Amino acid sequence: MDNNAIEASSSLPPASPPSPSNHIGVSVPDLDKAVRWYHEVLGFNIVTEPIEGSDDNSHIGMILKDIFGASFKKLRLAHMSFANQVGFEVFEFVDPKEEQRENNFEYWKTGFFHIGITNPNIEELAKRITEKGGKQRSKI
Repeated sequence: MDNNAIEASSSLPPASPPSPSNHIGVSVPDLDKAVRWYHEVLGFNIVTEPIEGSDDNSHIGMILKDIFGASFKKLRLAHMSFANQVGFEVFEFVDPKEEQRENNFEYWKTGFFHIGITNPNIEELAKRITEKGGKQRSKI
């Protein structure tokens, strides 16, 4: 760590107590295929089977409209979890239809671009990921 980083961090106000992570969400073009992949390849737990949500006047419908805005009409959602019970929500937007990025690794743009997985046999896991359609971006 360079001295500038140390000086910058020491000028920050006292930090709040760290907040534990509760869950993350990811959108996919095919919910059933994604849930199967995360379960079979990474061993994520399936907490709830896929459910549908829409922009109706139900309590959940109102929350979804608040979150996703006026153009939102319908989605499918499954709840999964990592081995340490951090939630992993998988969304398939039905209306408007999910648009898949041409380049799904636009690391130079802001936003979420990776998750970290701990596994006692990382080589075997990396092999399983690539065999099931994932991409290994670096050597182990």
